[in-house]
Parts: sequence; structure tokens; C-alpha cells
Amino acid sequence: MLVTAGMMRSKDMQGDAGRFRMLILGITGGVGSGKSKILYDLSNLYGAYIVETDKLAHTLMEPGQTVYQAVVEAFGTEILQAEEPYAIDRAKFAQIVFADKEKLAQLNALTHPAVKAWIRKDIEEKRKQDVKIYVIEAALLIQDGYKESAMKSGISMSMRRRGSND
Repeated sequence: MLVTAGMMRSKDMQGDAGRFRMLILGITGGVGSGKSKILYDLSNLYGAYIVETDKLAHTLMEPGQTVYQAVVEAFGTEILQAEEPYAIDRAKFAQIVFADKEKLAQLNALTHPAVKAWIRKDIEEKRKQDVKIYVIEAALLIQDGYKESAMKSGISMSMRRRGSND
């Protein structure tokens, strides 16, 4: 099992009384690496707020959401279901984008910036709600530039790899 966890610490992690404000964790790993177990434990044992980026990207591609129109314009109406609300047919769309690296890159170029923007905004909202642990799960956390995005937001990030013998 290999799970990579990134710990991001906000510059203002401590409040006026020296209280801990928010710990932001990044979780990534391959299929079967234990991400789901870690997310479950963080949520249920520690009250962590979890954002799964794949699920978030799917939500942002629903009709009326930020990425929907851009995806339809880029890939055409043939990716839509036949009936209202004309949602993206995920099975049909998956066959198109996963068969062509350029189309997958085009989809990623549309969805990834929107996902990152949503997360940045959500972190600020959750900070105001006094959420103590915020977890971002992303299959390609490092490759998708979350570390650089975190640093631009004033968050430092260190990486630690854990194997099954750790």
C-alpha cells in the first residue's frame, strides 16, 4: 500500500489566543492504497471535512454548474443525455475522453482550474465555520499542481509517503 499525504499549514494556523485554526491535508494514492479507509477515519474519528476532487468535478459538470457549458461547447451535445435536464452522459463521455489523451487533457484543462477555485473558496468558508481539519483527496494531487496552488494561497505543504510497513 502506498498513500501520499501532504500536510498544508496555513500561515495563520494559530488564532489570537494561540489556538490551532485549520489543518489542511492532501491525500493521494493508487487504487487499493487505503485512501477510502483514511478518509473514513479522518471524518468519523476526527471530524474532518472531506473533499473528493473526482466527485467535485462531476458535480461541477452538472447542468447549471460552472463547468457544464464549457464541457458541452468543447465536446458537443452528443455527450448529453436525451432527456431534460440534459446532463452529461458519463458513460458515453468516459468512452470519448479516456480513448484520446488530447481530449482527456482538454477536459482536465476545463475542470481542474474550476475544482481548485472551488476548493480555495470552500477552505475560506470552512475556516470561518471553525472547521479544524480539511482534507483534499485527489488521485493526482501533486501532478495536478495542488502543491503550487497551495503555496500561492499562502499555505505551505510538505509531503510524506507511507508504505504498508510504516
